[in-house]
Amino acid sequence: VTVKKVNPVEKFGDVLRQLREEFSWTQEDLAAELECDRAYVSQLERGVQNPSLKTMARLAKIFSVDVTFAGQSLLM
Repeated sequence: VTVKKVNPVEKFGDVLRQLREEFSWTQEDLAAELECDRAYVSQLERGVQNPSLKTMARLAKIFSVDVTFAGQSLLM
């Protein structure tokens, strides 16, 4: 049995894409909200770029979701 390891950066990108699509936003729309380049959003969604904690906090605020680490909110 082969077990595929989950790449957390790719998983983050998948979740980010899902959230963006739930808002019916383009990558350009999200980039405008984040005040970054569309290419950066693309890299995040493809798991090519690691998001910083600052970016994660901004995304959580934009999408009204929580970011937790070890059971503690990072947005407190």
